[in-house]
Amino acid sequence: MASQGNFSGDNNYGVQLGVNRGSFTTNHYHVPVVKQKEDFSFHKPFGVCLGQAPRIDPELFIGRNSELNEMKEVLKPGDSSRGQRRLVLGGVGGIGKTQLAIIYAERHHNMYDSIFWLNASSEATLNNSFRSIAELVFDVQGPDVLEGRQALIHVHQWLSDTKNTRWLLIFDNFDNPNLFKIENYYPPGSHGALVITTRRPDLVAGIDIRIQPLQNVEESLAILQTRSKQENAKYDPYAKKLATRLDGLPLALATAGAYVQRRSFTFKGYLQEYEKQWKIDSRRLPQLPEYQDRTLYTTWDLSYADLEKNDPDAARLLKLLAYFSNQSLWYELLRAGLTRDSPKWLHEVMADDISFKGIMGKLTDYCFLETQLVQQSWSMHACVHDWTLAILNNNLDSQHYWYAFECVAESTICNSRDSFEHLSYSRLAAHATWLVQQSFQQDNLLYNIAPNQLDKALSIADLLRKQVRLIAAEQMYQLALAGKEKALGPDHTSTLSTVTTWILYKDQGKLKEAERMYERALAGYEKALGPDHRKTQQVAKRLTALNIADRT
Repeated sequence: MASQGNFSGDNNYGVQLGVNRGSFTTNHYHVPVVKQKEDFSFHKPFGVCLGQAPRIDPELFIGRNSELNEMKEVLKPGDSSRGQRRLVLGGVGGIGKTQLAIIYAERHHNMYDSIFWLNASSEATLNNSFRSIAELVFDVQGPDVLEGRQALIHVHQWLSDTKNTRWLLIFDNFDNPNLFKIENYYPPGSHGALVITTRRPDLVAGIDIRIQPLQNVEESLAILQTRSKQENAKYDPYAKKLATRLDGLPLALATAGAYVQRRSFTFKGYLQEYEKQWKIDSRRLPQLPEYQDRTLYTTWDLSYADLEKNDPDAARLLKLLAYFSNQSLWYELLRAGLTRDSPKWLHEVMADDISFKGIMGKLTDYCFLETQLVQQSWSMHACVHDWTLAILNNNLDSQHYWYAFECVAESTICNSRDSFEHLSYSRLAAHATWLVQQSFQQDNLLYNIAPNQLDKALSIADLLRKQVRLIAAEQMYQLALAGKEKALGPDHTSTLSTVTTWILYKDQGKLKEAERMYERALAGYEKALGPDHRKTQQVAKRLTALNIADRT
């Protein structure tokens, strides 16, 4: 008679005993284990799970109420016929896209059962974010259950459950759409809400909200005040000047306020240092937790590196635009200085209006520019413009400078000087003013003017005078006069003619300076042409008029 028994231990290892023809036999075997099937269906919501998202103290978040309301209208759960709601927050680096998305999630968390933040800066970080969600949501036993794409698959399965429809995913910092397709990471199904923050909103499908700089200077002052911890900042005239100078860019304002607070600076001191071509010590700029590893100096570098890789001509043009004003850029202006000696890439960019619009559109796609539809032109944020000059042109390019000079000069020559007072010339005057800004003077770029450009400098100065930009006009006149004295001599009639154009001293109320210039011109004309020459007589009459004005 045979008998048998089963024994199981910790290792599910069994033993079988039997009798076979008078002898004992022992057989060892593994008992098959019936594993419990992992459950990836929806059981409960998880609330607000922002994980490694950069956090911002709600007290430090200023303004953006209209954007928050617009986001709410797009993203609020509702009729399932609306399908999956996708919102794209686009804008230049440092404009506050991430902070806006996080504040929205925190303020409106009651509308959602679950909210998750995902780092979309690369495909690797995005996969890691999905794995973190999976580890939080699922009670898994095996170490290989969430390997590879399994985490993504299971999270998608969980989010697609028809009992789980009130969720919000924030795909943050998707700034390199050329590296991977973010659509592959969207949960399937017709419910839920997605927010994607990006500097390339043109490449991301969804309802686009382009985040603009803060329009209210009081909001900019509030950022400076909270960051600097100076309660009376809103009454400080230099704080207001700084707020205006930084033009509503949250990262720039937050950095300035923190710098003032940590280094015991005044707003006046910070403004003075900033105006010296961004001479603020970049190594000591404060790290702001909500901006992670970005600073005022680095926030646009990644976008530029990607642009340089994908469209080198657009990157070259952005570098050139540092030598123009940021306020209004249009095709005819940037083409006016083109010559046979201009580089090939610039000829290709300026070949026609279509080519130009295409490359300016690319810069707009990267959020370096904004389109001005009414004037059919483009503009650049003041802080981005500062960056293009201080960082992209750390070593000033004389060819770029003189190209900008020629563009402005040719635009003045093509038009009647009698019309320079007209309001339509104000945008050209902005570019003329930029030509004499401090950085170019410090680098002595202006004083390498060629003889054939001296009369062009006078034309630009005339534009500036008639547009009542008198300080810039004076600087451009000085440039032309110094150039003529060097090229022709101080007593040449062309030099003397330049001296007599200094009527702008009278416009500024500097009668003594104007009188001194006309006395010099009169002496020169009497020596060169004689006292009875028509030009000599004209200068004498002007000098008499100045003397009368000085006595009244």
